[in-house]
Amino acid sequence: MLPASTPTLEPAIALEITISEPLFRQLQTALDADPSLSLDDLASKALTLYLRFLSLSSTEAN
Repeated sequence: MLPASTPTLEPAIALEITISEPLFRQLQTALDADPSLSLDDLASKALTLYLRFLSLSSTEAN
């Protein structure tokens, strides 16, 4: 049994998204512009850019 003062690690969730080089550069630019972004903020920007990129890609394909 662990002593009450011993911190326990919560289960972690991992998310891996493979992105294109242009999208990676956009994300890097966003992070460079505001290095204080939280992980949640950066993930939100990443998903927004990714979905916008997918939308543009499907529009160009049609």
